[in-house]
Amino acid sequence: MIYFKKLSKLGLYAHHLILKIVESNPRLLEKYLECRDWRLGKNPVKIDAGIDGIEQNSIISYANSNLNGQYRVFSRFYDFSKGIPWNEDYVSGFKWEKGLFFRKYIQVDVNNNADVKFPRELSRFHHALILGQAYLINKDTRYYEKFKEDVQDWIKENPFMKSVNWGCTQDIAIRAVNWIWGLAFFRDELLKDPGFKLIIDKCLYKHGFYIYMHPERNTYNNHNHYISDLVGQIYLGLYFIGDRYAQNWLNWGIEELFREIRYQILPSGPSYERSLNYNRFVTEMIFSAIILLMRKGYEIPQDILYRLELMLEFVMLYTKPDGLAPIIGDQDDARLHPFSLSSNLDHRYLLCIGAVMFKRGDFKYWSGGFSIDCAALMGSEAKKIYDQLIDEKSTMHSESFPDAGFFLIRDKDIYMFINNSGKSKYSELDGGTHTHSDLLSFELYMGDKTFLVDPGTYSYSGDPKMRMHFRSSKMHNTLTVDDQNQNTIKQDQLWNIERDAIPRKIEWIDNDEKTSFWGEHSGYLRLKSPVLHQRKIEYNKLNRTFLISDNAIGEGEHMFDLFFHFDVGIELEIQGNTVKTVCNNGTNIELNFVSDKPFTISCTEELVSKAYGDAVLAKTIKLHTNTKGTLKIETTIKKDNS
Repeated sequence: MIYFKKLSKLGLYAHHLILKIVESNPRLLEKYLECRDWRLGKNPVKIDAGIDGIEQNSIISYANSNLNGQYRVFSRFYDFSKGIPWNEDYVSGFKWEKGLFFRKYIQVDVNNNADVKFPRELSRFHHALILGQAYLINKDTRYYEKFKEDVQDWIKENPFMKSVNWGCTQDIAIRAVNWIWGLAFFRDELLKDPGFKLIIDKCLYKHGFYIYMHPERNTYNNHNHYISDLVGQIYLGLYFIGDRYAQNWLNWGIEELFREIRYQILPSGPSYERSLNYNRFVTEMIFSAIILLMRKGYEIPQDILYRLELMLEFVMLYTKPDGLAPIIGDQDDARLHPFSLSSNLDHRYLLCIGAVMFKRGDFKYWSGGFSIDCAALMGSEAKKIYDQLIDEKSTMHSESFPDAGFFLIRDKDIYMFINNSGKSKYSELDGGTHTHSDLLSFELYMGDKTFLVDPGTYSYSGDPKMRMHFRSSKMHNTLTVDDQNQNTIKQDQLWNIERDAIPRKIEWIDNDEKTSFWGEHSGYLRLKSPVLHQRKIEYNKLNRTFLISDNAIGEGEHMFDLFFHFDVGIELEIQGNTVKTVCNNGTNIELNFVSDKPFTISCTEELVSKAYGDAVLAKTIKLHTNTKGTLKIETTIKKDNS
């Protein structure tokens, strides 16, 4: 058996090599695909659940917007009534030349202010899910005609391997998945329209060949892109079941997906990329493929199921009392198939899926209600299973995830997410990262709202200067020395940072009286006069107060700045060494500062980005001092009962 598997894998590699050679002549490859005796796709996705009444109006409204040429990309609507700009950054106006072989495009160019994520996101065809669900609600054939029109237009404007939208395998895989779901929603119409079914099936088969030829697999540190590729291979392998080449896609996809889950998901449950946005994205993709395989009768190893359950426990614990996730690391709103129209920071639909899959009442209680995503993935019995589960109101507790560098302090309506994570899984190795220069930073929720936030991401290649700015240490709730970042950040390396700051957990205590985190990083030891930053955060459970002690240990004269970024809409009042929030409704808090060296307090404004491409101004507090030797600043945070 072992030798057979090795021979089989050698065969896959040989086939992969042949296809690489054929790729040198795209016309030959396209003729080869056109002449292949492949079978029409048999959709592995079965739509056998209705749409929840609460969501129906929103879905119909969004689908009608599509009919009128209005498309939502990320968090905004754009007017494409005069034609969909598949090969254009419609924010900056930059257009990629049509018809070039995909390798001739510079996908990410920091000199043209264009963001390739905008045409890629549009080309993922997330709107096909909305059109399909709207069709299920009222059987209006206009939604099918719109889906058909957009698919045919995309195929026309993006010939096989000849546009900027063939430059990223991840986006190709996601588009294929959404087309397959769209075909499932419009099954009744497709039975009457075999001509269009043939057109889209031929293009989907080319998608499968492309993904198989161009997996985003690295020597080390594979990431969410490779997960997407494998999920796309599994969907397409099942779609073209019976085709011997598609069987290779499926076999390879399953084997590699199991391997990547064991590799990319840390033992405590988070994705090794240490971004909560990408953690949600990876979790959604893995669950989609695993559920599809289970529904088709494939065996899932027990250790994989165990790891999936840990992933959901992590989601449950990091979700704030208001149901939203904090923003740690990069945030680009990435989704595989967003069936619902919920906030990009609401990850609770994953808990709904987990509640049905693992029969867990605590997942149900914290899921925020039954979701359309669960109905689509888990089928007609999902709602019944969900309703029969007994709500288990488990008390949210403090928890550490030391392998990820995450630490959570929770006590009823008090929540703090502390980030002291590293660059990557193997941070001593080079490669991309979705982490920021934000060690020892945190988000804080008290009472009924988030007060201190991570300002987010805003942009990738569209604005390299802002990309650097949002990744910088001063854009997080932490200490900077001499206006330097903890890690060296370069404008021409959008997804990489130097490994200057090595984090270390010194102590984690959680008992009946307090929860305490104590950590440090080495980022400023590279300075001419080295400085070690240590931070201890102690939460007193009796008086429900935080005490944050920042210690800068070193010699020489330095400029120290300590930042606190407040959420959008929160006004502040400075009284001596005390800062108070001024919220007309609900909870207010106060921060009191004490230091062994003189310091000043100032209030400025900085941008906060809660969705990709969007940013608004919010208040930021900065403590500043120039001093020699060591520095100690203590910050007390408590509810303002006045």
